[in-house]
Amino acid sequence: VNVTTAEQRHTRAEELLVRLKAVHETLKHSRPLDEEAVEQALIEVHPEEHAWLIRLALHLHVNSDSYLQSLSHGGPRCGLTGDPAGEVGLDERQHAHALLKHHRAHRRKHSP
Repeated sequence: VNVTTAEQRHTRAEELLVRLKAVHETLKHSRPLDEEAVEQALIEVHPEEHAWLIRLALHLHVNSDSYLQSLSHGGPRCGLTGDPAGEVGLDERQHAHALLKHHRAHRRKHSP
């Protein structure tokens, strides 16, 4: 049985995210996404990757400061290929802003 630790899964997801950003402009530029549609598209476009690993890589992306910053500004959402997919709502903008504040406070608290 091949069991990986959470740290190994996280590392694999980070490595996959780097590869995905090299291929997909919408990820590279941290544009607000239609997350469900993008997840499905990534799974379809990259059948060589485990779906759980794609989900974890996308989770890391949408919780990154650069993505949250983009989301907090609002504007249009897009699909994987950049096609329009709705707008970022006010609640989502406020939530992204709150998460950014939380991330910064956490880093201040845990930095040497």
